Amino acid sequence: MEINTVKANFMLTSAIAILGLVIQLNPAAAQDATKITILSNMNSDTAEATIPFNKNTTELFKYLEKETNVQFEFKRYPWKRALLLAKSGHGFLFGASITPNRTLDFKFSEPVYFDYVWIVKRCDTKFVFNKLKDLEGKTIGIVRETSYGEELDAALNNYARIDYDVNDSVSRMQKLLKQREDGILVYSQIGSPDYLQEILTRQYGRLAIQETGSMKTRPYCVVPKPAATISIHFAVAPGYNDAYLDRLNFALVKAKQTGELSRLFLNPPKK
Repeated sequence: MEINTVKANFMLTSAIAILGLVIQLNPAAAQDATKITILSNMNSDTAEATIPFNKNTTELFKYLEKETNVQFEFKRYPWKRALLLAKSGHGFLFGASITPNRTLDFKFSEPVYFDYVWIVKRCDTKFVFNKLKDLEGKTIGIVRETSYGEELDAALNNYARIDYDVNDSVSRMQKLLKQREDGILVYSQIGSPDYLQEILTRQYGRLAIQETGSMKTRPYCVVPKPAATISIHFAVAPGYNDAYLDRLNFALVKAKQTGELSRLFLNPPKK
C-alpha cells in the first residue's frame, strides 16, 4: 500500500512539473485569460489617419498593465461608437469625463488626469474670457457628441452660438482661420496656454499660408484662462469585470501617491 501511495504521489508531482514547464514554454496561453479590452477615441488629424497615443499616455498604460498584471488590447473607434460599445459591456472606455447622464450607465475609475478646455482663437482677434457669461454672442466651435463639462455645456447652450465641428483637427483649424467661428474649444492635458499655442503653431501653422503679416507665423492664440477643467477616467458598464475595476483603482491610487501620475500628466508632455 505504501509503495502505491509513493508511486501515485510521484506521478502527480511529475504531472504538475510538466504542466508548469508547458506554461513556461508557452506564456501566450497564460496571457490570453488576462487580456483587458480598452476602448478609446479615434482621434484623427486627417479624415483617415488616427493619431497614436502620446508617449505619456503610452507609459501610463504600460504602468497599469504591470501593476495589475494584465495585457491591454486596444480598440479605437469614433467617440460615439466607443461610448456605445462600453455601455454594452465590450470593454473599459478610456478618456471619459463624468456627466449626469453617464452616471446612469457607467461606473468610473479614480481620476487618471485632468483635462483643460481651452479657447483657441485667431491671434488678430480679441476674445476676453473671465467668466462663462463672456461667451455671450460668440460663435464657438465644438466637436459634435462631445461634453465639455456640465457647467460649460450649459453656458454654451445659454449664451453662445454653437457651431458643430467634425472630430478632425485640420478642418477645425481651417474653419477658425476662415473666421467662421470666434473660437474653438480644444481639450488638452497641457496646463500652459503659451505652451499649447506653441504646439498648435508647430502642428497647424502651415494652414496659414494665405494669411498676411504676423498671422502668417503666429496664427493661433490661446485665451489665457481655461474655460473648464475636467477629470478624466476609465468608464465601464456596471457588472462588467468589477474585479478588474477594483485592481485598476488600486493602481491609480498608488500612482497618485508615488507621484507617477504627476510625472506623466502635470509636466509638459514629452515629444
